[in-house]
Amino acid sequence: MEKNSLTYIRSCLDSLKPIYPLVAGDAESQYGFCPGIKAVIFDIYGTLLVSDSGDFRQEKLSETRLSALLGKSVLHIKDENKNRAVHEIIGKYNDYIKKHHGESKSSGIEYPEINIVDLWDSVISGLAADNLLETPLPDIDLKLIAIVFELSLNPIYPMPFMTELIRLIESKPLISGVVSNAQFYTPLIMNYFLDNEISFSEHIKAFKDDLNIFSYKFGMSKPGVELFETAVSRLSNNYNIRPEETIFIGNDMLNDIYPAKSAGFKTVLFTGDARSLRRRKEHPLVNSLKADYVIRDLKELPHIIGI
Repeated sequence: MEKNSLTYIRSCLDSLKPIYPLVAGDAESQYGFCPGIKAVIFDIYGTLLVSDSGDFRQEKLSETRLSALLGKSVLHIKDENKNRAVHEIIGKYNDYIKKHHGESKSSGIEYPEINIVDLWDSVISGLAADNLLETPLPDIDLKLIAIVFELSLNPIYPMPFMTELIRLIESKPLISGVVSNAQFYTPLIMNYFLDNEISFSEHIKAFKDDLNIFSYKFGMSKPGVELFETAVSRLSNNYNIRPEETIFIGNDMLNDIYPAKSAGFKTVLFTGDARSLRRRKEHPLVNSLKADYVIRDLKELPHIIGI
């Protein structure tokens, strides 16, 4: 089943159309050389990937888009039940997130993160219990459903110069990684764009395995500082790199720059795409906060880190 799923996923990725960043009117670069950098850590969505909705978590299920998606071959609903199934999926999807977040916050997690496979497991089990499925429950591939729905609802594409930048960093004596609000399919997508490889690997090959820090694995998300504290610990313990020797690049002042600065990292705000640029000027945590550097093109980052 996995081989067939990966073949289908490749066809979905192959069919993605280019998405180009939209220039933000107030996006002016402000940067210079930052000496002493030994590690480069990236956000993914809106920084390395152009995201049509700006952020993988922002696109909500709608009846119109979901009805179209049910025509995909990954989820077979009985014809007479399709309208009911649309309402059931939306309801169960949103109810799961609300319940999960409520339980997580009750246990002390300020910014919870779901595991998208667990979410779809709950949704599909509910559809099966309501006798709405045409496909037997054991034959349903939850990962396939999750990624097909994600790619359909939130198309993505590499940010200009993404591949060249990562290859350049790989060729230098620098440690690189990611801290991202992400799901299991994020490394799959990145490895496809970088190396034309399709697998359910949990790591993006271009980055250190222990610095592939994804929110879904921790059950918590940015702007919580925990993911960045994990990065600080691993950089120190595994590479003897201090926070001030690390630079973080992201597109969101609250989700990226605030926790990265709190962790002691140097920070770069990426303003290259108006869809994903989040300045959050009215938010109390960032209304007086400034990134150390601002770039509107990934080509500008090498000048900051001296490569």
